[in-house]
Amino acid sequence: MPGFADFRPGEKHRPVQVAVRPAVRGDVDAMQEIQRRAGRPAHPDAYRRAVENPDCCVLVAECSSHAGDPIIVGWAQTYLHAAAVDAAPTGHYLGGVTVDPSWRRRARGWALWKALITMDR
Repeated sequence: MPGFADFRPGEKHRPVQVAVRPAVRGDVDAMQEIQRRAGRPAHPDAYRRAVENPDCCVLVAECSSHAGDPIIVGWAQTYLHAAAVDAAPTGHYLGGVTVDPSWRRRARGWALWKALITMDR
């Protein structure tokens, strides 16, 4: 399936620690690059607005590079559907999760998703 890492049962990756934190404006370039590498459209102006919007929750996943520097390897977003103007109930909705293709199948997306659903809003 395009846009997803190949499923390879039994393939093991070296365990790497991941830290999930709220995104800041300075993360937008990395988010845009992750979208590009994933072959998905990027909307940096929308990312900037979301990072500053209290009704959105934007998180990034950081790992250490081979040199030991922190690098952003994925990001995720929810948005608040505050008014019941259609059939959807109010609440936070997942806006997306994207992990850099070279970091997939290592539970980065899972870490982002878990942080989103367990956040106290």
